[in-house]
Amino acid sequence: MSRQSRQTGKTAGQPREPPRAQVRGGDRAGTWEDLVRGVAAGPAARHAVAVAVELGDAGHALDLARSIEPEELSAERQARYSIDLATAHAMRRQIGESLRYLQLAEKLTPEQTPP
Repeated sequence: MSRQSRQTGKTAGQPREPPRAQVRGGDRAGTWEDLVRGVAAGPAARHAVAVAVELGDAGHALDLARSIEPEELSAERQARYSIDLATAHAMRRQIGESLRYLQLAEKLTPEQTPP
């Protein structure tokens, strides 16, 4: 006889669905996706691009990048942002665009750009 969890009603040993991340933004609760959508237009958008690249979602990273004005960032952040875009383009096999962003990063901060 199998043992069922009182909370989920699932049999022991069955994989459980991970809980959906809940976030609180202002006076309303939402999901992680809601938060990312809200971040896309704000100053944290550059970090959202970096996270998307780290998670391997190049398309999402490039979509988020459209809302960013790199000229408003410091030289160091522009360089890091350019490296993230270069990585995203490389993931999509867009080598010319990737190389262009790496060259921009090197021009902005040669000491920060990997060899």
